[in-house]
Amino acid sequence: MSETKSIAVPVTRKRAPAKSSKTKLAAKAAAAAEAAASTPLPLVLRRFATPVRGPVRHRFAVGDRVLVGPRTGSIPRAPGAYIIIAALPAESGPLQYRVRNEGEPYERVVVESDISELDV
Repeated sequence: MSETKSIAVPVTRKRAPAKSSKTKLAAKAAAAAEAAASTPLPLVLRRFATPVRGPVRHRFAVGDRVLVGPRTGSIPRAPGAYIIIAALPAESGPLQYRVRNEGEPYERVVVESDISELDV
């Protein structure tokens, strides 16, 4: 049988420890955030950016008497004077109110665009 010899090759330079993928991603994200903060939006994107608005305010207060127009949907509502029971929290979409007609035994939810001031 033939005898095999192994040859050891010395390493001349040390390798740096490998960075984890999380560290690399964090460095890239930090660099991207810094670049985005320093450069303004292009004109095309500025056109579609949503403006920052202040808090939304309801036009009517609880206890106000208002006129609510008739609804042309599946459930008609009686036109006439209603009392605002509650101003519902502003979410995405139009402002809403919980109202009650004195001639009906239940409350309704209506959007602000369907309500007008009641002339006394």
